Amino acid sequence: GPISLEKYTEICIKDYYSNNNTIGKDGDFITAPEISQVFGELIGIWCLTSWEKLGKPKDFSLVELGPGRGTLMSDILRTVEAISYDFFRSTSIYLIETSSNLIKKQKTNLSKYNIKWLNNYTQLPQKPMIILGNEFLDALPIRQFIKVKDNWHERLVTYENNNFLFTQSNLVTDKYKNKFINAPNGSIFEISENMHRMIDSIAKLFLKTPGISLFIDYGYLNEGVGDTLQAVKNHKFSSVFKNPGNNDLTAHVNFSEIKKNAKINQNNVFGPIEQGDWLKRLGIYLRLQKLIENQHKGNNLNLINDINRLISPNQMGKLFKVISFSSPHIKKLEGF
Repeated sequence: GPISLEKYTEICIKDYYSNNNTIGKDGDFITAPEISQVFGELIGIWCLTSWEKLGKPKDFSLVELGPGRGTLMSDILRTVEAISYDFFRSTSIYLIETSSNLIKKQKTNLSKYNIKWLNNYTQLPQKPMIILGNEFLDALPIRQFIKVKDNWHERLVTYENNNFLFTQSNLVTDKYKNKFINAPNGSIFEISENMHRMIDSIAKLFLKTPGISLFIDYGYLNEGVGDTLQAVKNHKFSSVFKNPGNNDLTAHVNFSEIKKNAKINQNNVFGPIEQGDWLKRLGIYLRLQKLIENQHKGNNLNLINDINRLISPNQMGKLFKVISFSSPHIKKLEGF
């Protein structure tokens, strides 16, 4: 029989990340750390200033959720190691990863560092921490609901004539009956209960132990209706039902939901802000200038194009957003 879209996406995403070569120019998609080292370098400095705002704890955790090939963490650690030995010797590094394939790549790329791998963020020790997630939230499974005869019904996935296709539950969904009351029939809205649980859990943890989180992803600022589930293969859009388990399945992130969940738990929230603006505030142009000066006769055009890809409004600069939430005593964070 039919299964929920949440279950379908969960199975497909888990299977997909067990494959080889998902990330990078030779894979299906490329992330900001793979585009330019400057992205990770600026986040490294951001982590250093955030650690200072936590009171420079002598024993704290630096955590990354869904660390891909380990490129971002490698750039962060290289940067902070060069600037602050105190930060570097005070940190325990945790990577939250479930894919054995990606863990192998991370171990290779981060071989010079002492890393601990965990399956789940709930396994983290209760001590001061900084949690990072770059393009992590968009890969969490989602549920979808469709409006039929003025009632919301959950969207399901069924299998007929050797094809997957959408159907819907006959049951009316009372849990979300008051959402988007004026939306026309045929409208779709999405919710990631996985994300809701995770933000709720981290925000509650930050009430017990000092902590700061940083999430960067593509998504929207204001809640609304619409189907954002998409599949990508070889850097091109594909069907969510074609070759399940072999496409990158993602959905746009609802940043208003993150903000609301963190505030309910008395956390301070910073942003969301567009990625381009955030990187400019952190000094991306200054870093670019330094790289150009150091490169001498190198190809400066490539450097400039890579930076533009990160900050340009018609590339990643506007669609990607940055949000942070923290323990209540944290009053200001860089870039916001």
